[in-house]
Amino acid sequence: MNKPAPVAILLLLAGCLASAGCQVQKPQVRINDIKVPAADFHKMDACFQLVIFNPNNFDITLKSLDYRMSVEGTELCRDSYVNVPLPLPACRNAPLSLNVSIVYAKAFETLKNVKPGQIVPYELVGTGKFRVMNVDCIVEVRHVGQMVFLKLPEWKFKKVSIAKGGSPALELIFEVTNPNPLPIPLVSINGSICSGPDVLASIDENLAKELPANQTAELKFDVRVHPGVAARMLLELAREGRRPDFKGELKLVPPESLRQLMLEEMRIK
Repeated sequence: MNKPAPVAILLLLAGCLASAGCQVQKPQVRINDIKVPAADFHKMDACFQLVIFNPNNFDITLKSLDYRMSVEGTELCRDSYVNVPLPLPACRNAPLSLNVSIVYAKAFETLKNVKPGQIVPYELVGTGKFRVMNVDCIVEVRHVGQMVFLKLPEWKFKKVSIAKGGSPALELIFEVTNPNPLPIPLVSINGSICSGPDVLASIDENLAKELPANQTAELKFDVRVHPGVAARMLLELAREGRRPDFKGELKLVPPESLRQLMLEEMRIK
C-alpha cells in the first residue's frame, strides 16, 4: 500500500483542524532592522534582523534558512542558517539574525559597471524551511535596498624638496585620489626617502589632514629632519640621473561617518 504524500497529509490535517475551528497557516518572515557592525575600505559587515511570526495555535520549527545577496542580478555572497532547529511558539514572534560580508575588491571584479562611491540597489533573498506538524513548509523572504561600494584611496609620491623656513625640514608632495563620497582622515606617514639604494631620511610622523571626498588632491607634508640631512638631500637631488623616491605608507583610519553612511543607505525606508 502506498504511503500518503506529505502534502496530502498536511492538507488532511489542515482539513481536520479547520473543522475543529483551527487553520494551518504559513509562518510570516520579514526584515525588521539592519545593522552595520563594521565597515572599512576593504569590506562591509551587515546584519539583517528578521522577525518570524508563527500565526498558528501550535508550535512549529525553523529547520534552516538559505539566503543570498545580489546586485544587478549578480550574486555577491550566500550563506545559511543551519544551527540547531529554532522553535517558534504558537502566536509569537521570534528573532533571527542573518550576517552578510561584502568584500569590495571581489565585488568590483564581478560588477564591471559599479564604481567606487556609487549607490547601487541590492536584493536579499532567503528561503526558509519550516517543520509544520511533521511536514516541511517552504517560506521565502525578499528585501530590496541600497548600498555603497567603497574603495581604498590611491596615492603616489610626486617629489621631495627642502621646506621653506628656519628649521631643517623636507617637504613631501603626494597626489592622493579619494573616490569615496566622504572625507577620509589621514593619521600618519611612515617610511623612507630613498635615492637608488641609499636611504636619505626615515620618516614617522603623525598627521592631522583630511582627504576631500570625490577629489584628487595634492597633499604637502613638512617632515623635520636632523641638521645636515637637508643639505645632503640637496646634493642627492643634484646627482645626475637619480630621483628620490618614497617607500612607506600613508595610514588612513575609516571614520565613524563611513559606517554611518553604509547604515544610512541600507536602512529600511
